[in-house]
Amino acid sequence: MKTRFEPQVLFFMAVFLGSVLGGCMHQEVDNLPIEGADGDMSFPDQVEDAEVDLVECGNPDEIWRADQLQNAQGCEVILGSLSLVNFFQESVQELSEVREIRQDLAISRAFNLKEFDGLLSIEAIGRTLFLQEIPHMPTTISFSRLRSVEGRLDLNSLPAEEITFPVLGSVGGLRVSSVPNLRSLDGFASLKRVEGDLEIFAERVTEEEFLEFLSKVEVTGTVKFNGEFYD
Repeated sequence: MKTRFEPQVLFFMAVFLGSVLGGCMHQEVDNLPIEGADGDMSFPDQVEDAEVDLVECGNPDEIWRADQLQNAQGCEVILGSLSLVNFFQESVQELSEVREIRQDLAISRAFNLKEFDGLLSIEAIGRTLFLQEIPHMPTTISFSRLRSVEGRLDLNSLPAEEITFPVLGSVGGLRVSSVPNLRSLDGFASLKRVEGDLEIFAERVTEEEFLEFLSKVEVTGTVKFNGEFYD
C-alpha cells in the first residue's frame, strides 16, 4: 500500500530537509581554508600568525671569546660580539641555531677549524664580519643565508677558491686581501651596494672581471683593486 502525503505535509518536509542540509553545508564552508593574496591556503584560525620571539643571549656590550662559545648553544640572536681568535676547535657547531649577531663576528687564526656548518644559518651581522687565517677552510663555501652585513665584510688570508654570498645585497665595506686562490668575484654577484670602501686583492681575478663587477655595484667610498686605486 502506497503512502500518500498531503501537499502541506510535503511542504514542511522540504523545509526541514533544506534547513538540515543548509546547516551542514554552512558548517563545511566555515571550515574550508582561505586563499590569501599570494595564493597561500590557511584556515580561519591561522590567518593571523602569532609573532615568534627569538631566543636572545648576552648583551650589546659583551664580547664572547673562544672559551665562551658554549654560551651560544640554543641562541638565535647574539646581542653582543663573538671573537674567536686563536681558535683551536674543529667546528663551530655551537652556532648552528644562531640567525643574527648584532655586533661583530671575528674568526682569526683558527688553525684547526674544518667544519663551517655552524656558520651557515646566520642571516645578519650588525657590524663587522672578519674571517682571517683559516687554513682548512673548504675550497668552496657558500654563506647561503647571509643577507646583511652592516659593517665591513673582511676576508683575509684564506685558502678558498670560491666564496659565495648568494643573497647578500649590501655591506658597510668590502675587503678581500691575500686570498690567492680566489678564481672570480662571482660569489658577490648579488651585491648591489657597498656603504664604504671597496678593496680587493686577488691575483687570479683579472681587471676586466673586476671592472664588470664594479659596474654593477654602487660604492660610496674609495675603490682599490690589486694595489691600484680606481675612480
